[in-house]
Amino acid sequence: DIVPDLVALGERALPVYLRALRDHDLVVRRRVAQALHGMDPVPSQAAPALIQSLDDKDRTVRVFAVEALAKIPSEVDKIIPALIRSLGHKDDDFRHSLCHALSGISKTVVVPAIAEALKDKRWRVREGAARVLGQHGGWAWKYAPALISLLGDEQSEVRRTAVWAMGFMKSAHDDVVPALVRALEDESPPVCKAAATSLGKFGTLARRAVPALIRASTDDDRDLRKSAVVALCWIWPE
Repeated sequence: DIVPDLVALGERALPVYLRALRDHDLVVRRRVAQALHGMDPVPSQAAPALIQSLDDKDRTVRVFAVEALAKIPSEVDKIIPALIRSLGHKDDDFRHSLCHALSGISKTVVVPAIAEALKDKRWRVREGAARVLGQHGGWAWKYAPALISLLGDEQSEVRRTAVWAMGFMKSAHDDVVPALVRALEDESPPVCKAAATSLGKFGTLARRAVPALIRASTDDDRDLRKSAVVALCWIWPE
């Protein structure tokens, strides 16, 4: 295995790395991407080539590229837009890696860009952006209105993730709780279940949702009934 040797060479081997990232041989691309990923920090000069590797046909190369890019803080202005664009990829595992990387970047830098991506034309980008906002938790509460607007999205996956993300925004409970109550009546059962679960996370702050959750607890959908009952226990424990 040549990867440890490549890592040991460090920046001295960088010109070789950058050429090899475009090699026709998949094994070469994988090993070089892994070697770059193993550096800490990754040299900023590698950012353009790693950004190109986000479009590699191979998932392993793409994932190593994502994780390597996350180690180049000096180039976040270029890296964040590239990672967000890649959220439109059909590979769910790759998108998971992208979301993880974006959630690890400084909140003050990445959250405004992610909030803007909630309006992207590609539904997978919207879904991924909502997921990242949720992963950033309560810090992103001021973007709750943008998440609420996704409750009208045509894609149920986007609505479900938006509802899940709202569950981490207690500071915006005045706006979020009524929106989650509306989501309990979504046409998609997974969205309704996610809404009940998120309401439970608000505890007593979601008491206005009790009547709607009681209705949901008698729904035909077993998963929704269970989630509604659990939420009621958190909201009204006595």
